[in-house]
Amino acid sequence: MRFFFVIFSLCFCLSAHSNEQDDFLKIDAVINPASASVGSNIEYVVSISGDDLSGIEIEPLEKRELYLEDEAVPVYIVNAFAKNSSQGLITIKTVISFYHPGTWTLPEIKIYGADKIRIGYNVPDIDITAVNEQGEFVELEEPFDMGVNYRKFFLIFALAVALCLFAFWAWRRFKKPETTIVPPANPFDLFMSELDGLGGNRLIYENKIDEYAFGISIIFRRFLSRRFGFDAAEMTTGEIRGGLLKALRMREHAALLDDIIKQFDLWDLSKFAEFTPDESVMLHSHDDTIKIAKKLSRGWDDGTV
Repeated sequence: MRFFFVIFSLCFCLSAHSNEQDDFLKIDAVINPASASVGSNIEYVVSISGDDLSGIEIEPLEKRELYLEDEAVPVYIVNAFAKNSSQGLITIKTVISFYHPGTWTLPEIKIYGADKIRIGYNVPDIDITAVNEQGEFVELEEPFDMGVNYRKFFLIFALAVALCLFAFWAWRRFKKPETTIVPPANPFDLFMSELDGLGGNRLIYENKIDEYAFGISIIFRRFLSRRFGFDAAEMTTGEIRGGLLKALRMREHAALLDDIIKQFDLWDLSKFAEFTPDESVMLHSHDDTIKIAKKLSRGWDDGTV
């Protein structure tokens, strides 16, 4: 009898030790708004708070899109995923859109403790409503009855003629003798403007590496689209390489291909890997990206590709 008591006590102590960290963790999951329509952006925030968050691991979502069987339209699409850490708090922010009406459970963020055991939490549900489900036309005003409202018709017609005559007179009076053609903006100037809007390298110093990588990846894709005339916004890194192989006709530009793909690989690693690259690596990448964009912009003013 004493033997079984000792065995029971040892099991109890081991169980209590393994769950010691979980007992001091608090996990909250909220969505904003609480309900939405098809295609709307939904902010899904999971917060982990506690005295000891060392060893906590967050696994990125396995699927950025979820499809039902034989369905061409996805159930949801994850538009953004970012993790922020501070003293005693970890926040995972996901922006997601649903494209099927109904009640859906948000995708669960996988959280593991220092003992590599998965920690669960209460995953919220959301109600998604259809937009104009019946596809009905909306009548904006009563039908125009010519038999009853002929005076109104002629009044509107006379007013329209008067406005046309006034517009023609104003055009003749104020038109400029020559038309000024505004050249398109330099892609590099637009790139630097958008990069300043992102905050430059400030996000790197604030340890928001995944948010910085997500932002500069989009900005540099827009730059390539404006500079070389192909849509890089929705392309994978491999597709971008193929597009650049056709677009980079200048020898100076073609020599930059490997450096361009290197930056995309680093940004993808920063967004989806389980670890974050070092701050010095990201700062060096930031400076290299600006240099690459500047070199690729050579030949824009004189029309050379």
